[in-house]
Amino acid sequence: LMKPTRVLVRIGKPIYYTDYYGKELSYPDARKLSDELREKIKNLIEMGYSKGSEKDPELSLSIDSPSDMERLQKHDALKSLLKPKSTGKKILKLIDDTWYGFLRALEVFDLRTHFQDAIQMFSGNLVHQLCNTLIPYKTIDFDKYIPKEGGAVIAPSHNSEWDVIIIATAITQKPKRILYQMSKQSLFRVPIVNAWVRNHHAFPLKRGEHDVECYLHARELLEAEQLVCTYPEGTTNPGNGQLLEGHTGCVRLAIDAKVPIIPVGITGTENIYPKHAKMLNF
Repeated sequence: LMKPTRVLVRIGKPIYYTDYYGKELSYPDARKLSDELREKIKNLIEMGYSKGSEKDPELSLSIDSPSDMERLQKHDALKSLLKPKSTGKKILKLIDDTWYGFLRALEVFDLRTHFQDAIQMFSGNLVHQLCNTLIPYKTIDFDKYIPKEGGAVIAPSHNSEWDVIIIATAITQKPKRILYQMSKQSLFRVPIVNAWVRNHHAFPLKRGEHDVECYLHARELLEAEQLVCTYPEGTTNPGNGQLLEGHTGCVRLAIDAKVPIIPVGITGTENIYPKHAKMLNF
């Protein structure tokens, strides 16, 4: 599942789109700006890979793609061994519902955000220490380009599910800010994982469609001067510097909220949690 690797998280110079503020953005312009953002992210990640890196054409599709589903069907025996029994699923669901109910109760007293901020900072420090012990990672130019206040769209490359943890952990260390992340909706259906991602300021995104509710929530956060992370590729790429074509929503969101985009190049995480790696099936 994991092998020794070097993880680099490199921040690029913020991109401002002031010329487009207050104007209707055409698709050709959105496409052009998204392609330019992709190139900036690509330049960042190329600094982290050696010239001799081999690219595996067999791992060219995204997680949850039809090809992935075919691969998973070949491991029915393994899935049946890992899949919890009905009673276990009910217990996990009960714990998950209880935790989510607790968060909703805190929300009534306007305490949820403060509680979640404290939990995210604590877990960020914990994961940071564990990573430094087991899977060392290095952050580059965080102090230089991540603002200490004000809203911004964080736009990382997406090699692995581990990127979600690494980028949030890194930002809790430098410059010690909270990160809100768009996360695929399927995570919110998994007991315990649902409680974890909700507690860490993630909010669901319906992939493959125009999720207006998610977009508006992200814009509200940016207008409230928060950091919002969205992955322009929309899913995990094959790694080794092979970026997928970016969606235009990232650029549209930044222009609509009148905030900069901060490109992030992450390298090495595909070796920590490889593409097509198996997970427990709940």
